[in-house]
Amino acid sequence: MTLEATASDVSRAAEFAKRLGKGIGADLTDLFSKADGIATNHLRTRDAWARYFEACRAQRLIAVGAYFRQAAFAGARMAGIQSIEMQHGLVARYQVNYSWPGAQPTEAAPTDMLFFGQHWIRSKKRH
Repeated sequence: MTLEATASDVSRAAEFAKRLGKGIGADLTDLFSKADGIATNHLRTRDAWARYFEACRAQRLIAVGAYFRQAAFAGARMAGIQSIEMQHGLVARYQVNYSWPGAQPTEAAPTDMLFFGQHWIRSKKRH
């Protein structure tokens, strides 16, 4: 399985890198140079996780850091099992890995969140 960007995708990415680079004073010409390979690797890994979860008849995935385990969470969704991310605080609906305002959660988003600890209580008292 491979995923290749369309000509339109490449053009939009180049324009984005050019504008962002100009805004921050950096050369971002190669910012998206490995995007096709990264996307293809994600799809292959996601599919492997889904097959694993189905083979071992998993009922749920519980993990910390969905941002760093996107393929595993996407595989859990493909396998139709519950995926829970444990967090020490709240996650805003504007965080791209979970959702975008007005849109459904991404395929790699956990189905449920488990929050624990005093992080936000202590943090709020400092402000």
